[in-house]
Amino acid sequence: MQHSHMNPGDYTTQACPQQRGRNARAFKLLPGKRWVLCLVLSGLFLAARGSRAAEVDLADLSLEQLLEVKVVSASKFAQRGRDAPSAVQVIGREEIRRHGWRTLTEALNTLPGLYASNDKAYDFQGARGFQITGDYNTRFLLLVDGQRNNDNIFQSAMTGSEGWLDLSTIERIEYIPGAGSALYGSNAMFGVINVITRQGDGTGQNELAARRSGLYGNGVNLVSSHILQVAEQDTRVFLQYSSEHKTGRDLAYSDPLGQLVRADGSVSPDGVAHGLDSARNQHLMARVDRGEWSVRLISHERTQHPSAANYLTLFDDPSLTVFDRGTQLSASVDHALSENSRLYARVGYSDFIYRGVYPYLDAGIGYYRNLDDVQGRVLDGELRYQWQGESHRLVTGIELSRDLLARQKNFNSVPAASLGTVDVGINTPITRSGLFVQDAWQLDPAWLLSLGLRMDSASGQQTSTSPRLAVIWQAAPDWTVKFLAGRAYRSPNAYEGQFSGGYYMNNPNLMAETIRSVEGVVEWRSSQGSRWQFSLYQNQLDKLIQQVDVDGTGSLQFRNIGNARIHGAELGLEQKYSDGAQWRASLALNRGSTDGVNASADNSPAWIAKTSGSAPLFGDALVLAGELQLIGPHDYLWNAARYSVPTEVLANLTASFPKLLVKGLSAQLRVSNLFDRAMAQPASPELPSANVPQPGRELSATLSYAF
Repeated sequence: MQHSHMNPGDYTTQACPQQRGRNARAFKLLPGKRWVLCLVLSGLFLAARGSRAAEVDLADLSLEQLLEVKVVSASKFAQRGRDAPSAVQVIGREEIRRHGWRTLTEALNTLPGLYASNDKAYDFQGARGFQITGDYNTRFLLLVDGQRNNDNIFQSAMTGSEGWLDLSTIERIEYIPGAGSALYGSNAMFGVINVITRQGDGTGQNELAARRSGLYGNGVNLVSSHILQVAEQDTRVFLQYSSEHKTGRDLAYSDPLGQLVRADGSVSPDGVAHGLDSARNQHLMARVDRGEWSVRLISHERTQHPSAANYLTLFDDPSLTVFDRGTQLSASVDHALSENSRLYARVGYSDFIYRGVYPYLDAGIGYYRNLDDVQGRVLDGELRYQWQGESHRLVTGIELSRDLLARQKNFNSVPAASLGTVDVGINTPITRSGLFVQDAWQLDPAWLLSLGLRMDSASGQQTSTSPRLAVIWQAAPDWTVKFLAGRAYRSPNAYEGQFSGGYYMNNPNLMAETIRSVEGVVEWRSSQGSRWQFSLYQNQLDKLIQQVDVDGTGSLQFRNIGNARIHGAELGLEQKYSDGAQWRASLALNRGSTDGVNASADNSPAWIAKTSGSAPLFGDALVLAGELQLIGPHDYLWNAARYSVPTEVLANLTASFPKLLVKGLSAQLRVSNLFDRAMAQPASPELPSANVPQPGRELSATLSYAF
């Protein structure tokens, strides 16, 4: 989250609370033998897949059965991926299960051009060579079944352990890269992430899983999926609940400037944080679908004690706490008005809470704690009309949202006057509206033209207009060429524009960030289950919002001070086999220039290479899944000094045993950071260490029983 804590006292350095870290600390490349082992194992895997696939008559399977997954997020209606006005990427439930991913970050990091960082409190997502440290994913729009999940205070899209969903509830993840504001409004600058949740199915199955993990702690997960007959109509019911507890560990940090100050005023002699990064996490979901109607409830709660002395707090202090809680309720109806027209209506409610406890030391008053108490409540809705003719498809609608509460409170455990500050308590609700239209014309069997436009307004903010153009050419049965252009924006969030107190100044004149995106896509699909996708893109970012020291005295304010231009290419390969095996790989290249802010240069790897795959073996008695990610060298600025990160290498391996001795019993073992690489994330200026060490090799085990 983006937090509004006050002056940290005499023993810390004032910094920008909006900037957090990614990757740091130099480390060695893989030894030669491990590189060889990696290549050999990959070769054996692909050879085995090719040999086994040869035994199956793929000619009996259509391309649609192998690769043509329909998506809904690119146009707000179901369509083939090749017809979508985007280089769309899809991750399905089976892929999530096989790899044992536990967060959206882990799943998204297998897609082209995406990369992430972590500061022991939150995950931060980067895309196509752009990541501002600590922006809390405000330039991504996260949807759950089409409903906005970014909160109304900080506009954060939570993708790490702080996320609102357990991944066992997900049917598929649709990632729509590029400018998406023409359909979805604010925040959809680098992409839209739409999480489609599961419905109840006919298996009538309950599943209880016990988890043990060094990364995420120990816990249980219960899933229940049923179809009930109520008044002679099917009612699909899906329920899920999980609870986890992670114990703390000792972890060593570097301290180049002697800033790891402890509660007694001394500097840590060894940089070790003792027994921290402990956490508690709970998730709940209930979904009921009956005919045209759907009702969904999700809820989560997390308490974390980070070890990184976030926000320049005291080091090795267990009282540092971040607490997140959220509840979201949605009810929708999708009604057919006629054979060619439909009406969709949704109403939703979201409740978001963040609380933070930050320990500091002041030379005059001694030890004290600064506290955040932030809560947002939103009522939102959407009304959408869709009409489809023989060669024409029109979608138009309106979205409305009203803040019922947008409270930001900050105070100290000692009188504010003793610190020379004031307590903060503001509540500035905003009403938002967005009117959109998308018109798709099938000009002839080979050419599709898609035009989109949205106008957004919000109380106290400028009106934003977001256009989109897509020209799609079906050059041949297997070849598709797309030209995409659009404009997207991110409005200033409540914290950036409204928070004021102590060293922090509000900025009522803050303007929206914008991005203009142009992209060309070439896609090839074969009847043998192969898919190749090549993209060339250019992004122009203007009016980037950054926090600055206004007059050199530590007075901080958010201003529109930066521009960036980034261009690059992405190549994605995907192969699916009729026996259930699948494999994907990608290579992303980018290069950027900046004006006024070192945005694209910081934490911007020039290249990212990835591969992942899974395959059932021994008559489905074993399913192996693995990932290998290589992130090219990049550097970052910390406390006026530049640090460099060599090539990062991360490998994960998962083995699933679907059928153990007892019917319904299954197990999964996952090894994260298989080669036990010493890795660290770059730190932002508000962290007292130059880097944030990341976990070495970790083993996770899950035992499940379906009944």
